[in-house]
Amino acid sequence: MFQRKWALDPTQANTINFGSIPPKTPQTIMFVLTNIGKTSFYYQLKYDEEISRKLGIKLDFSERGGHVTSQSRTSTTLTMTLLKKSFVKNFELILEDSCLDRVLGHTLGALDISGRLECLYENKPHLKINVRSDPIPPEGSIFIPIFFYPLERLKYSETLHFIINGFQEKKIIITGEGVDIKVFLVQPRHKLLSFGALQVGHIASKCVPIVNKSKAPVPMLLTVVDPPSVLPTSSANKLTDVFHITPKTPVVIQPNETISVTVKFKPNRRIKPFSEKLYMQIHENVEPLCLMMGSCIGSEFQLDRKYLPFGMVVQGCQSSLKLLLSNTGELGARFCWSRDNCDNLFTITPASGYLSPGVTITFIVDFHPINLQQNIRCDSILVKGGSDGGGLGRNYPIARLTRSGETWQLFPEMSGEYFLGQDTIQVVPHSVKLYEVTYTPLVMTEHDNKHMGSVFFRLPEGQVLLYSLVGTAEPPVAVARIAKEVPSKTPHIEILPVFNWLPVAQRFKVTTNLIKSEKFDPVFTLTGNDYIDVPGNSDRDHRLTFFSYKECSLIFKVSFTNEDSGEYQFYDLALRVFKCGSLDTFKMETFVRKPITYELKLKNPLNSVVNFNISCYASDVQFPTPNSVPAKTMKYVTLEYLPLHPGENHVRLDIQCSELGVFPYELVLNAIPAPKEKPLIFNTSLGIAVSLEAQFNNLAHTKADFGCKVDHNDFHVDKSVLVAPAHTGNVEVTYEPSSLGSVHALLTITSTTGGEFIFPLIGKCTPPKPQGPIVLKPGTGITIPFKNVFRETKTFMLYLDCPSFVLKNNIETIKSKKLGVRNLLHTLPLSSNAASGEGDARAAPITPPPHSNRRSRGIKAAGFQLRSSVPVAIPGQHDQYSLVVALPTVKYQ
Repeated sequence: MFQRKWALDPTQANTINFGSIPPKTPQTIMFVLTNIGKTSFYYQLKYDEEISRKLGIKLDFSERGGHVTSQSRTSTTLTMTLLKKSFVKNFELILEDSCLDRVLGHTLGALDISGRLECLYENKPHLKINVRSDPIPPEGSIFIPIFFYPLERLKYSETLHFIINGFQEKKIIITGEGVDIKVFLVQPRHKLLSFGALQVGHIASKCVPIVNKSKAPVPMLLTVVDPPSVLPTSSANKLTDVFHITPKTPVVIQPNETISVTVKFKPNRRIKPFSEKLYMQIHENVEPLCLMMGSCIGSEFQLDRKYLPFGMVVQGCQSSLKLLLSNTGELGARFCWSRDNCDNLFTITPASGYLSPGVTITFIVDFHPINLQQNIRCDSILVKGGSDGGGLGRNYPIARLTRSGETWQLFPEMSGEYFLGQDTIQVVPHSVKLYEVTYTPLVMTEHDNKHMGSVFFRLPEGQVLLYSLVGTAEPPVAVARIAKEVPSKTPHIEILPVFNWLPVAQRFKVTTNLIKSEKFDPVFTLTGNDYIDVPGNSDRDHRLTFFSYKECSLIFKVSFTNEDSGEYQFYDLALRVFKCGSLDTFKMETFVRKPITYELKLKNPLNSVVNFNISCYASDVQFPTPNSVPAKTMKYVTLEYLPLHPGENHVRLDIQCSELGVFPYELVLNAIPAPKEKPLIFNTSLGIAVSLEAQFNNLAHTKADFGCKVDHNDFHVDKSVLVAPAHTGNVEVTYEPSSLGSVHALLTITSTTGGEFIFPLIGKCTPPKPQGPIVLKPGTGITIPFKNVFRETKTFMLYLDCPSFVLKNNIETIKSKKLGVRNLLHTLPLSSNAASGEGDARAAPITPPPHSNRRSRGIKAAGFQLRSSVPVAIPGQHDQYSLVVALPTVKYQ
């Protein structure tokens, strides 16, 4: 950022010197434009783009032009980057402005203009504009509010027509879009928030994430009360003081933003089970967000009457009345009767005890006066206490009967650190008023060191009443009993709120004790911080991490103790560990018959040597087992995957250890079809069969029967071959061509256990070559075998180029792939010149094939060259003759 400030003079050119800067390093400078006039103006930054390209200057503006209203300022940022090494001097940047009386400008939501203004736009349900008809004074301005009310989910575009001073027209386009309000819970399970049953003074907190999927920001307010519909006497209104919602004020959620809403349930009295909705208010719309359920349990005592009228009783006699006490709460509590100097007049049986929830007890009150006396009254205090510890309030109803016909205005005087009561009470004539004393101990009492206090009443008749208050705070009960089911071999995080009931910060020591275990040797860890600091009158979450190797059921006591005062709070944490699912997924991919390995880590956290046994039902996965791992170490085991068949398979791999349980994993095995084997190339001539061997390995662990198949009739193989495990199999392939040229085929060798092998076969056939020579003695014959290599029956014609040889038949029909035979007879030469080579049989005319022109051309039929010759010789002569075999139906080319 260019840090110097420049005062620009509009009457002359201003020079801004950037100095020496390296190439491709952005330099930024900010211009601040201040409008000290009474009218608005527009500004625009201009420069010569052609010169900037030649000099290699790149200019970027945050705003290249804009509008500055009267008595305001705006800023724009210029970023200059040199794209190459160059010397820049006198490069002009021009700032132009225009007054508002020449150009009409507008801002979002309001117009700022001067002069007489008239709007021709008619208001519509979705867009309303309010233009005053009053004339605008010189150099004055008005602001025109524009209200946008989208009624549908679509994009709106409206044009506002303004007439200035009756002749100048200006059009302004207003665009907007109506979008749906999409504010909802991230997790559907948060539709129901169950706080459970709490005791007075305890807190349950829920964190609910809310996301805004709308295109526009959404203002939202959360409340327990639905303002338009809930009456002041509704149950939701009565619960507003026990729910604390954060945020408390309206919050604006940006598009695609997620906020966390914290709902705390902190009951201060007994509350019956309730079901109330948490509402979200967006603009004028109020919709329920989720349903909250819970209750506050405690003990609640109720007497069936306020006072007992005994009437007149004779001195020395006794009168008895019954008094019923009911516990309508959910928890039991102790009670005791304390009488003020009335032991010689009244007796209450039982004087103390324990009252369970839902139980009613009957008291027998006996009145036995000793002396003559009129208007005998006695105040009895029913003290209600519980087994819960510090921080929980207890009520003490005090029965008091007025002794005059006037209403009493009493101001009780309370003493004692942990006793609270009302500052003033009114007692109407001839009635009983219950004065409630709340006992809120913050520390436990030890031995006889009880909490002492008193309450003092000054009566209008000149008498006083003084009651001694004695409180006993027993050890606290569990803040909560948490029962969870967690998988084995998976870390589980448990959040425990830690409360501070004092106004000053406290440090608590965290201790965890195993109370109960189903198994004798559970292998687990429960870790967390050793200390936690909690601010005064607040709470803080403590994080515990639990990990168990085996299935079991455990009960822990997690205590938070102030080491200075000895005060503590604790949780009962019951965890049932069930068998876990797959811990991880390993993917192994390779070609068929090409092995691949994976290194599997085995970790031993114990202080002794353990053995791991690996099991997997996939036969193409090999591994060593068992594996011994020393204490506090880890070992890598190699898994080898050698597939014999293509395809993808999901199998389970279990690692079993008697000390640590079973570690299940999932293997994704993908075998890609193997590439073809090395091709077998056959070279031969027509009529000659040639054989090659195809070799392959049986990688299966058992003997395999491989089936052989060729997709071309010129190749022949055995139907099957049996190969022992870990041995090489040989398949003989015979190529017997039936046509000239190249032939391509595939040899497929398949076994259900050994897999599939594919060999490309390439056969190259050349024209037939002469056979022999065949030597004949004079006057003898010989049989010459000849095979029909075609796929159908053919008729062959036989020709000789020498009259000294005689054929039995000149035509023979031979079936496909069968042999045909012919007898050749030899006769003596006609003259002795045959021995010398003059005038021998070779000079005799040769019988050519039909339509032959004696040129050296082959005979072709159906695209094949079929002519073949066999050299024939006579012993004692060096001349050889040819036996030609041809088809009679062929055409010469």
